[in-house]
Amino acid sequence: MVEIKVNSWGELDKVICRVVSEPTSLFVANELIGILVPPQSSNKEGINSSHISPLKTAVNLLIKETKNCYEAENIASLNEDKFSHFFNYSPAPTRIENWHYAKSFLKAELVRRKNNDCEALLLSNPHIISECLSRVVVVDFNPSFLCLIDSSQDTAPAQKVDSLLAPSSTLSIAKLLTEIVESNDVVSGQVKVRKLDGGERYIQIQFLPVQDVDSQNEKVIVTYTDITEHKRLNEIISAAESHPESNRKVKFALDNINQGVITTDRQGRVTQLNVVAQKLLHCDSSVSGQPIEDIFSPFNTSFDNIQLLYDACLISKSAVECDSHSLVEIKEGIELWVTYSVSPVLKNGEIVEFVVIFHDVSESQSLLERLRLQTSKDALTNLYNRQEFEKQIKISLDSAKRKGHGHSFLLVDLDQFKVINESCGHHAGDELLRQLARLLESKVRTYDVVARMGGDEFAIMLKNCNEVGANSIAESILESIREFRFVWDGKIFSLTASIGIVLISSAIKHVQTVLSYADFAVHAAKDGGKNRIQLYDKNQKNLAHQHEQLEWVTKINYALEHDLLVLSSQKICPISTAAGTQTHFEMLVRMLGQDGKIIPPGAFLPAAERYNLMPQIDRWVIKSAFRWLAANAGKRSVYTGLCSINLSGHSISDETFFQFVDEQFQRTKIPGNLICFEITESMAIYNLAQTLEFIHKFKAFGCKFALDDFGSGFSSYGYLKSLPVDFLKIDGSFVRQMINDPVDLAMVKSINEVGHVMNTMTIAEFVENDETLHKLKEIGVDFAQGYGIGEPELLTSMNVGQSKFG
Repeated sequence: MVEIKVNSWGELDKVICRVVSEPTSLFVANELIGILVPPQSSNKEGINSSHISPLKTAVNLLIKETKNCYEAENIASLNEDKFSHFFNYSPAPTRIENWHYAKSFLKAELVRRKNNDCEALLLSNPHIISECLSRVVVVDFNPSFLCLIDSSQDTAPAQKVDSLLAPSSTLSIAKLLTEIVESNDVVSGQVKVRKLDGGERYIQIQFLPVQDVDSQNEKVIVTYTDITEHKRLNEIISAAESHPESNRKVKFALDNINQGVITTDRQGRVTQLNVVAQKLLHCDSSVSGQPIEDIFSPFNTSFDNIQLLYDACLISKSAVECDSHSLVEIKEGIELWVTYSVSPVLKNGEIVEFVVIFHDVSESQSLLERLRLQTSKDALTNLYNRQEFEKQIKISLDSAKRKGHGHSFLLVDLDQFKVINESCGHHAGDELLRQLARLLESKVRTYDVVARMGGDEFAIMLKNCNEVGANSIAESILESIREFRFVWDGKIFSLTASIGIVLISSAIKHVQTVLSYADFAVHAAKDGGKNRIQLYDKNQKNLAHQHEQLEWVTKINYALEHDLLVLSSQKICPISTAAGTQTHFEMLVRMLGQDGKIIPPGAFLPAAERYNLMPQIDRWVIKSAFRWLAANAGKRSVYTGLCSINLSGHSISDETFFQFVDEQFQRTKIPGNLICFEITESMAIYNLAQTLEFIHKFKAFGCKFALDDFGSGFSSYGYLKSLPVDFLKIDGSFVRQMINDPVDLAMVKSINEVGHVMNTMTIAEFVENDETLHKLKEIGVDFAQGYGIGEPELLTSMNVGQSKFG
């Protein structure tokens, strides 16, 4: 029997519009879709001899295949209980592991080849794709996926991901891998999977990285939707111009396919909806003539307006898809999640109408959200964490922009938390935060969002709530916190809070702006005496200081973007016999103003701390310091001591920061025993678990650790026992006045003695004169640092090795 093979359904009519002379097997993308016979063919082979229109064949087979596919999926769903309960959702996910190996391999290839364009690298070197995916192992197949690739549950498909993907997916796989490498969040894309009979099917996937609680390996949950019929419909529509008489058949297919279909004129006015579209969108044929945006206005972070896809269709005269899950807000608050495409219908080469095809992925999105909860919750309080709440702010801003909705953001900062945490210990502080989390949840509506932003800060998003409603809820929260009593070890504590309110409207464009405004309001409430509510209003005088800090935020971002940060270094000299003879040095960051003048850290670092810019600054410092050390490796005979680098609490709390530091060691090849990381006492206490994890990880590299500003907190000695640090840096506020203040002198002696008992070296900061230096030597402090020892000097490749450390 003759075979005809085409790559896509769109090519079907070009190949077989002629009358065939003998029975012919028809393959589309290596998949047998039917047998065509000539009109005069005999029936001796049991084949219907009536002439078959190619387009009609395609349409009829498409409808039949769709029906069979859904029936098979329903049968598969009945067997879900045989699989792990975690994967019993429908559509159930497929789980893969060892992804971190593939990710690390791909990043290493980018570094080795000195290539920052991941997608271009993969497309020009497809063997890297194969090697990358060959490292990934599938550990759970769900029944629906086995059905999709025509595998029974008794037939184990290939365990390696690369053998499940169709070779023709190279372009989409390269794009998907690029997004996955650059993101730690959900990534969407389309790929083709290989069936066991050699055929292929299109699937829309959502790729969600998760951390396994039983191991350190990153695993991945992949949810998927079969979109093969969606793809084929677009190809059939595109080919319809070649067969004007077949429009009726195409319309029949669109009406009977199990996906929503909306037909519009060239201007985007609705002309027809199929039954599925009417059901999903809760409307009927009366919407005919309305702009499509009035009934179907999908939104996601890539496309915030369906008109963008219409414009792309007008230019390309071909189908355009949005492959990310998009939200459609329907009347009465109903939400629908879809993937969709816009296809042009041509007549004499000109577009006469558009066909919008959408697939309901609400169930898949619901599953994805349930899975995301595992990575979006604060481990202590089970509220949303900061990262997830920032996404909620983004959603609220988008809603305000597109729909004109008004929302309110409350930032709640506890006034006495530090006293309780430091006097009773962090276990008491943890329990207090858990109780307050429950209290806050009880004071808001079921559809509002409550999150812990970090430390003792909580955030609340009041959806569709105006100023009056926000003030009412804030007053209720404030009163409840006043009446709340925390009991620990027989002691009773009372609390108050300061609350900042920001009204979210279309006038605000960025998430960071909302957070900044809320922070302004909270600090204004604290400056006004605490235990009060402050609505953000940029015209209020008491917010002037906060606006000054926001100006610094702009300057810091400009400096980071235009490489206007510089490093300086300051000596840390040994002053005791036990300290040896090596002079260490601390890396300090400075900023260059646009006029070229040096800006001291005291001017811009407070704003960086407050507005969460320290992680970016820390990364710049580490990257620059490591590069300098690597470039000056030949001068080790001149500077043989440690290089100290300060870390902020925000960086330690960032789960990606550990990997960043690891990568810098791998890239520069500098030994870990050159580096001493400095962590402030207060940061270590607030982020104890993360701090301990960071210390243990990089002590394995040979790194040293110093506890900075030691003595500034009330519970220092208690926490010191659990922190395996190598140095204690005595807080400079005690050292500066120790000659004239007996209390400060006693504190310095006490800290030094405790440090030595615990086999920790001590460093005195703010040593400004010889008298203080002499007293420190007498006490037995090991190292001294300050203007009396040496002022900070700009770090350059020419002067550091000679003038600073000689």
